[in-house]
Amino acid sequence: MGFILRNWGPFGIINVVLTLVVIVQAIRCAVELYVRKRENRLQTMGSRINAILFWSGLIVLFGFIGSFFGASSGLESVIKTGSSDPQIVYAMIVGLLQFVIYSLTVFTISVIVWFIIRNRYAKLLEATIGHI
Repeated sequence: MGFILRNWGPFGIINVVLTLVVIVQAIRCAVELYVRKRENRLQTMGSRINAILFWSGLIVLFGFIGSFFGASSGLESVIKTGSSDPQIVYAMIVGLLQFVIYSLTVFTISVIVWFIIRNRYAKLLEATIGHI
């Protein structure tokens, strides 16, 4: 965790916080739909479920913004020092790719979780409407 925050800068901190928001939101929705099954709360669950997708989309956005910001500052430092050592450039590229891969991985997992929770929500909502 310290590696992410130290090497990714402010966008890494934002992405870690947003990842925690997505995890908490997904757990809350899953508990509500799979454990409690309260029919009176189903009407308000739709926006909370879609928030999982929204926040994970922001993680991807900040991942790409962070990688562009990192590339810009990395290339600036290479230009200032006048060094074009391939190892330094390679290390910079690896750092950028790690940031993008992290954000895309979190997004992919979030979309799968969103899909599972959304299907459960639709089934419970359909069963509730069928009883009325």
